[in-house]
Amino acid sequence: MLKSVWSVSKNVPSLRKALCLFLAGLISVGTPVMAGGPVEIRSTDVTLKGEGVLSGTVLNVSAQPVAGVTVRVLHGESVVATSTSDEQGHFYVKGLRHGSHVIQVGSVQHPVRFW
Repeated sequence: MLKSVWSVSKNVPSLRKALCLFLAGLISVGTPVMAGGPVEIRSTDVTLKGEGVLSGTVLNVSAQPVAGVTVRVLHGESVVATSTSDEQGHFYVKGLRHGSHVIQVGSVQHPVRFW
């Protein structure tokens, strides 16, 4: 009896290792790094600053700032805030509330949850 308990207990580190690898595999499944193709992002959490302030930078595919792009924040079908990117691509809107919204940059829309 004592011998069988010892043989199980000496395998615990390898069991822990296997469990950790298994859990790491579960966490990484479906992440963009592991995906073979594009991954659909359903929503992104965004923390608002101060009193409902959202600011950011509009960049092109080469990561260069783009001026003059209209940024809209929609709640349902209603536009609740609008801004235009400046010379450095920066935009700023205030007065936003927590909850589900859509950020529209040019013709591209992205669902978000504001906190």
